[in-house]
Amino acid sequence: MINQIIYTSCKTGIHDRNAGFQVLSYSAKLDLTDMGELESLLSGYRAPIDRPNNPTPQEIKTLFPQAFLFTTLSSGKYCIGLSTYLGHDYMGESGRSGNFMSHFLVIDKSEFNQYPCSLYSSPTFRERLEFDEVNQPKKPDFLPEIPNLQPGEILDINSIMEFIGNDREEIYLAMIAAVLEYNNPENTSKKKILILDEGANIAKWIAAIHFAFPVRNLDTIPFCTYTYSPGSTNFLINGVLPTGTSFIPDSADNIRYFHVFDCLNHVWPELPTDEGFFKLLGLSLTLSYKNLEHFQEFLSDYQYTKADKELHDAFYLYEIVNSQEREMKKEKISGAVNFDSKYGTGKTRIGLFNGLLSARNVIIHEYDLASKQELCKLLIRTAIESDDNTTYSSQAYTFFIDMLLSTLDTAGSDEIYRTIWSVYNDILAFDKTLNGSLINHLTSLDRIDDLISKLTGSKKVFPNAFFLSWALIGIDEKHATMDDLKKTDGYSRLIDRIFENVGQMSSDSASHCMTITITTLKNRQIFLSIISRIMSYFSENNELKIYTWRMYTDVMQNADNVGYDRAYDYFLSHKQTDLMYLLYQYQYDRSLVKKEVFLHHVYRYVNGNTDYSWQYSGKIFSRRIDSINSTSKQPEKIHELKETVDLIYTMIADANLKRDLVLHVCSILPISKPDRDSLTFINTLYNGNNDLNQSDVSPKFYLIDVGRVIERERESGELAQRFKERLGLLSVPHIGDISKEDKMDFLNWILPNLVWYMRSKEDYRDLFRIVGDFIQDNVAFETKFLEELDHVVTHGFDNQPISSFIEYCADSNRDFHSPFGQYIIDTLYSLSDSKRDMLFKEMHRVEQNNDQLKKYLKLISDTIREREESTLLGRFKKILKKSAL
Repeated sequence: MINQIIYTSCKTGIHDRNAGFQVLSYSAKLDLTDMGELESLLSGYRAPIDRPNNPTPQEIKTLFPQAFLFTTLSSGKYCIGLSTYLGHDYMGESGRSGNFMSHFLVIDKSEFNQYPCSLYSSPTFRERLEFDEVNQPKKPDFLPEIPNLQPGEILDINSIMEFIGNDREEIYLAMIAAVLEYNNPENTSKKKILILDEGANIAKWIAAIHFAFPVRNLDTIPFCTYTYSPGSTNFLINGVLPTGTSFIPDSADNIRYFHVFDCLNHVWPELPTDEGFFKLLGLSLTLSYKNLEHFQEFLSDYQYTKADKELHDAFYLYEIVNSQEREMKKEKISGAVNFDSKYGTGKTRIGLFNGLLSARNVIIHEYDLASKQELCKLLIRTAIESDDNTTYSSQAYTFFIDMLLSTLDTAGSDEIYRTIWSVYNDILAFDKTLNGSLINHLTSLDRIDDLISKLTGSKKVFPNAFFLSWALIGIDEKHATMDDLKKTDGYSRLIDRIFENVGQMSSDSASHCMTITITTLKNRQIFLSIISRIMSYFSENNELKIYTWRMYTDVMQNADNVGYDRAYDYFLSHKQTDLMYLLYQYQYDRSLVKKEVFLHHVYRYVNGNTDYSWQYSGKIFSRRIDSINSTSKQPEKIHELKETVDLIYTMIADANLKRDLVLHVCSILPISKPDRDSLTFINTLYNGNNDLNQSDVSPKFYLIDVGRVIERERESGELAQRFKERLGLLSVPHIGDISKEDKMDFLNWILPNLVWYMRSKEDYRDLFRIVGDFIQDNVAFETKFLEELDHVVTHGFDNQPISSFIEYCADSNRDFHSPFGQYIIDTLYSLSDSKRDMLFKEMHRVEQNNDQLKKYLKLISDTIREREESTLLGRFKKILKKSAL
């Protein structure tokens, strides 16, 4: 049942409002949530302003346009209506002019499966009201529901075909293009369509547009045959008049906001209408509508309910499925596949599958690789997902193999094969049995000889890598071994041919080929069963042998010891210790557990293998020592070095090598305050290697001893009496070659001890002379010294450290603007007045016979006074002094 509603000017409406325009009545079951939206539509009619004020019934019929409309409400229901000009209001001849009525139908989508234009001129719609209906004082009754819709008599497909066939095809296709453009999600301009033509023709144009689409796709094509103000409506298609409304035909704004189709003057916008769907429309609405009906029936199998540019993709799909398309360009294929993917089902996909296979020969030999790539993925996925996957898979694999073989016939670049590889991996993602299935199919099709002949002498990376990986994994999926290859001659000859090709490649190409191959292998046994064959083919290429094993361990074992041990055992058995060490370097350098890798390798291969140990134990241990030095933190470094030294004493038989390795350990020892464990280790190294006293590392032990003595004497209080003596320990000539980093470590260790016991300017002079010569970096040394001096001054109990330092700076002509001078000013400025005055009194007693110190103190006093006076506190003190005077 269909609900209806009528709007007009009446004395009393169903809502019992004051006389005037209002809802007269509606069906009792009308959903009132739609009422607000309906009233806006119902009241939207406005007559042209250039029509008679008091028209006769005949003038109303001929001069005042009706507005027939169709739209979809927010609730999802269809609204189809007719607005008609009436003239006088409910008071009849004595009433006001300008009255109209709107009679709308509200229909559930499930109850409506016909074109809205079929109701144009339908007697279902009322075009006039009786005087008693609008002039009664009491509230009217509800309107009845409408059981059946009566069709109109003006618009049907035959009349529309005759209308379009009368030299209107070009403008009609442009209207369709405007509809698709408006509904395109990527379009932001959203230009509405305005049709300017004679009254009845406007309805025909709209009907022709609707006939281009299935009924269920019309939600996005709302229309109104007459609109007074097209800019303020939500209709996509609007009929307009040349005069009497807000529409101005010659307005410049028309191009900006509308697509205006002026059928009276044969002017319309240029829009692209050269794609296949437009050709179908042109033929269908001029020659035979059955073609379009067939296409719309095809669309009914898809969940597509729009009217946008995807309709072109739907048409390409339609042509492919019906074997009508022989070009099938990449864009068309992609569009068709995307459309089927978004809106299709398993049933529709089989139709696409069959359509593509029917043109297999054309596709294989004439289409670009990218198009074939899309088709392969589509065909194999469709085959797997179908109910009859055995039959369809056989057809899909045949297509894939034909594509591969045809590619080998061309002089394609590696980039082409890389694309094929990408296709293969994409397919493998959803077809885990792809390799075995393809190998079986290849053999069953008797194509192996064809493939081998095409690969003969090929030095291209990707075809060889592809087929090698393919064959090996196919064998694995069949749970076969290399021995089984003898029973399957085709496999064996294929692999032999590929290895011959790879052996003739450059190192880079061969490595690339093996990378691709090994990264596809998921079973260790397959690789190990062919490793001897790989090594024999690469007999002159050690670099490639190492690279192959690296790839194996990286991909298949995630760099664990078991994977590498297989390689080491192989190299040992073939007396290739040089390759073994190169692989160990790679394993150790990339490992996150270097200690574990080192210990495992040493115990398994260095300890007990005379040849390998003799040649490479020194390099293996040196690599470990350098690694400890660069990565370990201080506490762990000593511990790991101790472990390494223990292994050196245990495993290294050569005395000279043992000595060199221990010296290497000594060379990286940190010169810093050792803890108990570190001290024990250092003493062991020092006492157990008498020759170290004559070596390059003995200065390190000497400095460690000096640091320990200075620290011990500071703790006991003896350092104050032996200060000069301990400074003298740093002036011996044999420690000058210590690295700068070691010197700074040593300075950070001993300087806090030395500065604490400096009491005279001579102490400062000796410190800067001896330690400065030792460090040979005055900036770093002086910065560190000032930090320690500040600590002593802040936490000390007398002025001796700072006063002695001032004396030293004055005697040594230190620049007053240097960091030393700035430190003195900052320190004295921060003292209290009483403490500063006491310091100056002490200094003046010293300066009596020292003019240089006197000048230095005056500079200090003047600078401090200027700083004080420039501050708020200084100015306050000055005022207090003046007040006291």
